[in-house]
Amino acid sequence: MMGRLRIPLPLLAAAALLLFAGCDGETAPSEMSLRVRAEPLPGPFAGLTVEVRTSAGVRTFAMPGDFDVERTVATAGPFPVPSSGRATVAFVLEPGGVRISSGEVSFPMRPDFRWGVDFFRLQDDPARLCFGCQGSESFPILFEARRNPEESVWITWGGVEEGAVAATTPETP
Repeated sequence: MMGRLRIPLPLLAAAALLLFAGCDGETAPSEMSLRVRAEPLPGPFAGLTVEVRTSAGVRTFAMPGDFDVERTVATAGPFPVPSSGRATVAFVLEPGGVRISSGEVSFPMRPDFRWGVDFFRLQDDPARLCFGCQGSESFPILFEARRNPEESVWITWGGVEEGAVAATTPETP
């Protein structure tokens, strides 16, 4: 004969909170990470400042101090962002105090979403090789500061819904 399953009260309470979270009409929280991709870092992105503007306020990040630099990728975040409204991500690239590029992108926020905003210095649009990208835009670089005549600063943005991340992220042993 099988015994009764006993679930500790704290575990039962936590499960109930998770089950009913969001039932009051509020949207689930979202988050954003900024990634700068280059080799070496900060190298071509020395003097980068990024500003993220949402209805929750403004956050500013400077390269390299506010980014965790790991070989060819520097990351800031994840940090919480609103689940509705718009986000504007603006940048200025001023190595040695000389502005060589600047621009901004804007996109609608989504509930329960993990945003990634990536910065590149490339000739071609990196979005063509991007999984989950929702947009990309290029910004000219002062000609004298380019590494090749066609180089631009590219920003891509996109992401995945929180549940999709859990479903597609491989488990680590």
